[in-house]
Amino acid sequence: MLTTLTSLAHRLFSPGTARAQGGSAILALAVAGLIGTTLLALPFLARATNDFQVGASTAPSVCNPADAAAEHGLWRIENDSVFLASMTGTPPTAIYTLSLTAGDATVTVFSESVAAEAEGISAFLTVTPNSIIENTPTTVSYTLLVINNDNEAHVITRAEADPRAHSPAFLTGTTTGMTTADPIFTAGRWRWFLAPGVMIAPFGGQVTLEWQATFDEGAGNYWTGASIRVENVGSVSAPMSAAIRVDDATSDVDIVTSVTPSQVSAGSPETFTYTLTATNNGVDTLTAEWFEHAVSRDLDYDPGSTSGISAADPQISHDVINDRSVHRWGVNPTTMLPGVPITLSFTLSGALLPGTIFAVTSMRTVEDTGPSNQPTVNTGETAPITAVRAFHINATINGCTVDIDATLGSTGIEVISWVKS
Repeated sequence: MLTTLTSLAHRLFSPGTARAQGGSAILALAVAGLIGTTLLALPFLARATNDFQVGASTAPSVCNPADAAAEHGLWRIENDSVFLASMTGTPPTAIYTLSLTAGDATVTVFSESVAAEAEGISAFLTVTPNSIIENTPTTVSYTLLVINNDNEAHVITRAEADPRAHSPAFLTGTTTGMTTADPIFTAGRWRWFLAPGVMIAPFGGQVTLEWQATFDEGAGNYWTGASIRVENVGSVSAPMSAAIRVDDATSDVDIVTSVTPSQVSAGSPETFTYTLTATNNGVDTLTAEWFEHAVSRDLDYDPGSTSGISAADPQISHDVINDRSVHRWGVNPTTMLPGVPITLSFTLSGALLPGTIFAVTSMRTVEDTGPSNQPTVNTGETAPITAVRAFHINATINGCTVDIDATLGSTGIEVISWVKS
């Protein structure tokens, strides 16, 4: 195996010209930097070792040049955003010729999923805990998550959070993530100026801004909005999902949401199974009144898929503030015995762009004396689903073919299968 990999590295790092269709000599296999540059060559060879362990078959040495060409395709997907942006067609495809010492290799790359639209920046604001007791000073933690679904990096120059109709006290020195500086409080907003700016990587790259505040309010629901300023893009708003419910007594109910699958290929139709589990942690029997589940409008409810404490389809509405579909099941009367979980399961279907989506689940008990439209308990942002771009690479030279299936996310390339023929 070491001999094979050494041969592969020799061929891959040999002088040659990478010529894309259209006459572009992009990369030229980065020969000048890779030949004799141990710091670059060794990590590349180490990754090759891992890749060959994934679905590799025993093949004669004549396939080594095809391996080299396939590795080049992986390298280009991961490092050349111009190459990806130039892929066109259905599916998006690129074909180019790579000159190796053994001859010319033809490399075909096609994407099984399209990229996000330009300026595909998403922001989400969450807070924990999201349910507290009234007039009881409580430390809460905010997290502003920013996701870049584009093919190119972006720079964030400012972030701000806007508590609506309440005034939590910011805790000095608690900012982490994009900056450690305290915000400036102006016009009712916390504002962080990020100079010279924070770079966020493409293909699902993520950055966060976290801080803490002391919360002390009367009973009710309290929302916080947030936004970021992106260089050459403008302002991007986060949904007002950082909601804190303040009760006049502790809730005896916990609710948890799970989803499968949690990672999919972007652009591919999928069916997602959600399960909502509520548990009565008190000593008295309760009665569940309704369940709500809010999630991206890219996913559609599958009629007849509900099971568990109800078999009825939910009422579906649109949450304009957060741009989500809201599914509500009326389940009254459903008995909640102490310590005995109850579940509600259903499926949603759709195709997602690259990135991560979250859901928010809430439920109400008959015993809750608050306004009927307010939940007894909610999860906040939960049950993330991540969609990543999937690629297929075909490399042929001297009668040998290598086929690779791989995904590309914020952490780089992951090889799913590697087959020689």
